[in-house]
Amino acid sequence: MSLPALRSMTTVLLLAASACGVSLPPPAIAHPAVAPLRRLEQRLVDDVPPAEALVDASLAVCWALPGERRSALPRNARELAEAAAFFDWENGDTLGQHLFSASLWDDAIEALARAAAEVDAAVAAEAAAAVAATARFVLLPPAERDAALDALAAAVASDAFLAARRAALATAKQQRREAAAASSSERAAEVFAAARLRRVRQDFVAVAPPPADDERIVRALYAVAVRELSAGLLGPLGFPTSKLGLRSLVAASRHAGSQRGAAALGTVWHAADEPAPLIVRAGAAAAAAAPAPSTADGAGALSSYSPISGIPTLPSSARTLVLVFSSLGWHGVVRAEYAATLRAVGDDTLVLAHCLDTAQSWYMTDPYSGEYDDGRWWDATLSALCAPYGRVCILGESMGATAALRFSRHASANGAVVALVPQIDVRDFDYSGRDDFGDARKERLRADLVSACAGAEARIVLHVGQDPPDLRQLDYLPPRLLASERVRVVRHAVAGHALGAGLKHRGVLRRTVLSDLLGHTYRLPPAGERHETCELDTKQNT
Repeated sequence: MSLPALRSMTTVLLLAASACGVSLPPPAIAHPAVAPLRRLEQRLVDDVPPAEALVDASLAVCWALPGERRSALPRNARELAEAAAFFDWENGDTLGQHLFSASLWDDAIEALARAAAEVDAAVAAEAAAAVAATARFVLLPPAERDAALDALAAAVASDAFLAARRAALATAKQQRREAAAASSSERAAEVFAAARLRRVRQDFVAVAPPPADDERIVRALYAVAVRELSAGLLGPLGFPTSKLGLRSLVAASRHAGSQRGAAALGTVWHAADEPAPLIVRAGAAAAAAAPAPSTADGAGALSSYSPISGIPTLPSSARTLVLVFSSLGWHGVVRAEYAATLRAVGDDTLVLAHCLDTAQSWYMTDPYSGEYDDGRWWDATLSALCAPYGRVCILGESMGATAALRFSRHASANGAVVALVPQIDVRDFDYSGRDDFGDARKERLRADLVSACAGAEARIVLHVGQDPPDLRQLDYLPPRLLASERVRVVRHAVAGHALGAGLKHRGVLRRTVLSDLLGHTYRLPPAGERHETCELDTKQNT
């Protein structure tokens, strides 16, 4: 965007913010950020604001309203230009930029550094607008901040937003298919293998998507969020209608003491077509007499979505509910996992409930408020969901396996809990990266997990490979629990943490999961038959 266009946009945003009642606190409220913020706003509407002046004015606001790393803030444009070498703007870490960890000023400082290094007034104007809007949001009265976050949650849950999101994801997936086709070899063997892979639906937990696939999804999510939220939310609040503006809004919300901004976007920040945190998919027989699906009310009640035919509210005791807790995702993009494996059963009475945690909290946060509650939201929600079913089974891998054990009390006595490479003590897991997920919370999670497993009525099967850190996790379980006749540990000759992928490579993933989880004896079809037509012995284990 050109500088004149940005200047015009900034003026419009400032006027729109004023018209919508978003204004600075009155002078009677003393805050060190008020004066530098007003100077920055004046710079933004100057005829020809030089990049250096905008950067200096923005840094003054940052210093007056410091974030978590104030000591690292440069004082002026010259110091920031010297630090610009530490930023990689052309190859930004798209997959590592999680909304739940967006920190005050981090994104704006990166943009300001680029403006200072390249003397780019347009980049400086966008970054300065983000700084000004962030400061205004933080200084708003709490009631006005809450109203803005209510509007964000409502917008993200709207039919229009969800339809636009589905279309964006469909486009991203189509681009993935086209890219794969364009790069595939013409050699006969590779073409045949690619055709088989396309024909047989894969479980993403067992077949890693390339990083480029997840990057397409993240870019699509940013694009649709910015487009759909610009007119009704970002613009009226004064934020730039860009990725920087969106992330700045979330960071401002977090700095003001609320995770609701990140939580609202977290319900759609994943690869599944339907909104998180709970996606219920019912087979045709199970949903034959079901009413229309309910919607999330954000107040801790059951939130359910079924794209097929709704959720049976009064399922018979013959129906089986399978809770599938998702992992972190191969590259941080969460997916609804193990759907293809479970669909192989061919049982229309099977109901799948995909549980997604896009906040990387090991299911320890309320997915609507974003606040830590040690799993209380999930306990209450799963109690309501599982109550009508005669049989409840639980499945998960890695972070999802930890959740499967933590919430194992919801599995029925005739069901099973299958956990692949769980983290029993998350303190001893390198990929737990949230700064606010401290040791005390992780210790409570371990204690709750052990307590849940000790009181569970269902069979519990733990699967591990040969990865030393995964094997070490077993040491955090009490010996009396491991010695219980209800608990079984299965060790596989698979290297690395990606046990599902290893079992898939060996051709035993589906058989392993279906046998332990549902009691099915899975037999591969004779040579020459289609892989989709597998025979299943449905005799239940006793």
